[in-house]
Amino acid sequence: MMKIAVRILSATLVGLVVMTATPAFAVDKDLAQVNSKDLWRWRPPSPDTTGLTYDPKSKRLLISDAEVDETPQWRRKNVFLATRAGRLLAARKFFRFTREPEDLAWDAKRNVLFVMFTGGTGGNSQIVYRVLRGRDGKIATRDDRVTKLIFTDRFGSTDPEGLGLRQTRRGIVLIVTDATNDRVYKIKKGPDRRFGSA
Repeated sequence: MMKIAVRILSATLVGLVVMTATPAFAVDKDLAQVNSKDLWRWRPPSPDTTGLTYDPKSKRLLISDAEVDETPQWRRKNVFLATRAGRLLAARKFFRFTREPEDLAWDAKRNVLFVMFTGGTGGNSQIVYRVLRGRDGKIATRDDRVTKLIFTDRFGSTDPEGLGLRQTRRGIVLIVTDATNDRVYKIKKGPDRRFGSA
């Protein structure tokens, strides 16, 4: 099983979290300090780690696994919370709305999590969800407020596996990468200031 490492790159003006299975040789060490952390101090490890995002307010990593539901590990958990040092804090599930969370993006300004789901059969099986914490104040629990936001196949992405976001003056832009057609999609809110309402 491949060992997954998380590289946390921090600079004065830029904080970046990258998940990679190989060393980040291209990093300019004059601009960033590189710290390697093995997230899988807990055992058994997540078998197919696909998503990673960071909440700077809580200083927590949120990690998703798109295939753990197909194994007996973690009793069907598919999302993990960890410290930057790799200590596991919680193993939870998004099963109320998705068993295969491919990637995650955290909007720290609004405390909103976006989850990319790819799975199922037929049309409309590739969806970006918006997840808000419920009354318990935790993500990936039963009282989350979940909204189907964007069906990616409507704009041509039938195999979306990457999800990110960018803060702009006009709000956030969601960024979707497709593993089959090698395209990157930038999704902005429409005139009604909503995603996916057109």
